[in-house]
Amino acid sequence: MISMSSLEDILLRLEAISLLRRLKRYHRYKELGSYFGLDIPLLSKYVKGRLLPGKWRAQEIIQKTLEIINVENEIKNAMNQGICNYLELMNLSASSPDLLLYIAIQAYRFYKNTDITKVLSIEGSGLIIASLVATLLNKGLVYALRDHYIEGAIIEPYSAHTSFAQIKYMKFIALPRKSLSSNDKVLIVDDTIWSGATVRALLNIVRKLNSKVVGVFCIGVFSKKIVEKIEEDYGVKISYLV
Repeated sequence: MISMSSLEDILLRLEAISLLRRLKRYHRYKELGSYFGLDIPLLSKYVKGRLLPGKWRAQEIIQKTLEIINVENEIKNAMNQGICNYLELMNLSASSPDLLLYIAIQAYRFYKNTDITKVLSIEGSGLIIASLVATLLNKGLVYALRDHYIEGAIIEPYSAHTSFAQIKYMKFIALPRKSLSSNDKVLIVDDTIWSGATVRALLNIVRKLNSKVVGVFCIGVFSKKIVEKIEEDYGVKISYLV
């Protein structure tokens, strides 16, 4: 069985590899070898996942990488370009598994010392990151369905709008009642917060089931004011990266 300290060490090393893979997109092994003071065969093993760096070397790789690359911008750019011509996590997941790993590790660190019992998300792109976070935290994952009636479920309406025009319309999400209990302490995970309507709907469902919200994590937010308003209205802390 892996202890928590061992898991921390492994994630530290995986974070270093994820950042090296990001750098490899822009630099040749010769350039990276010179920058890190490492030989090319060793760097190649790290990048290809054939060898994990030691703890101290991983820390050095992370520190030196973050001095020459802006990970926030990398995440923003990866989400904005690709399969969809708008901000969408599938753009990032399809092209940048290195960033997906990096994001999941950061989320794990936000909540590793909390008493979470369940991770809650909603069907769609948010499930991509929610499943990784739940796996690293070793907690159960449940998710609400969009516009799908389920017998015995909590139904929560919310106001949505189109991405190409500010036209609002009503939608709903449904979560089976047995997904959460009054004893559950919940982490809500989604990819982005735009208007905040989806997160508010999830928060309302958790309230109706008498569960406790430990926190909300998303990769990016459209407006800090929207985030602050949700935090004020629900008394919950929202953590995000970009």
